[in-house]
Amino acid sequence: MNRFISREVAVKKAPARLALRKRKRPATTRFQQHFDEVEEEEDGAFHTKSAGSGYQGPISDAEKKEMVANAASVSYQTLPVHSVQKALSEGSTYRVKDVKQFETKFGPKQAWTMESKLSKQISRIWATRGLTKHTVRSADDATLDNRRANTIKSLDITYNGFTRGPGSKPRYDFTITKP
Repeated sequence: MNRFISREVAVKKAPARLALRKRKRPATTRFQQHFDEVEEEEDGAFHTKSAGSGYQGPISDAEKKEMVANAASVSYQTLPVHSVQKALSEGSTYRVKDVKQFETKFGPKQAWTMESKLSKQISRIWATRGLTKHTVRSADDATLDNRRANTIKSLDITYNGFTRGPGSKPRYDFTITKP
């Protein structure tokens, strides 16, 4: 028996497959919320009714700003972490948004969230040894120092490309400047 099906049979089966696809629930992000109605009262607070969960109560402007800030900070963590060579473009200037340290089988590694100053594109990289020396406590202690990490967030970092070192290992060149 021939394992290939004719075109007529494939065309007949296609609508059935499409009908199955239409029944699936749409993919939504973890932080996306759907609201039926939003009403503003005289006191300036928003009263929100969420779809399917009943009345949520008043939301003040401060709470709203905090929810937006929390959602933005958590969304960085969902981005994949890439190498410097893959994520950054040569000659571009970046600003560090977030620094996280992870324990791996190779030792502690830092993932930096960087935003391009021109295109505002956000990317996460595995920080090189040349970058991590600015955020650790000392050369012997490789733990993340939060004060140094906050300082590096206020500086501009320009990626100048890479060269091949001994053993064809890439060496990355960065320039750190004050804005």
